[in-house]
Amino acid sequence: MAECDVSCKQEQRLTYIENDIKELKLNNKEYSKDINVLRESHAETKIYVKEIKEGIVKISTKIDDIETRPSKLLYSITGGVIVALIMLGINLLGNR
Repeated sequence: MAECDVSCKQEQRLTYIENDIKELKLNNKEYSKDINVLRESHAETKIYVKEIKEGIVKISTKIDDIETRPSKLLYSITGGVIVALIMLGINLLGNR
């Protein structure tokens, strides 16, 4: 009877271990699926971050262009005025 108790307990332990292994295998499959979903999500997030960075660079470039535009306009106007004064001076000297 003592042998039956020992062998019965060992059989129960084996049954518990087998059930635990089955449960671990099921959990492993679920975790693998979850990991794949996370990997795909991570890849998409990287793409979005890259696009956002590119957008920030474009906005920064446009802001720089807007900030330098008044000085470019001022140089253009100044150059035009200088050319006009030179032409006026040439005309005045030619009319004398």
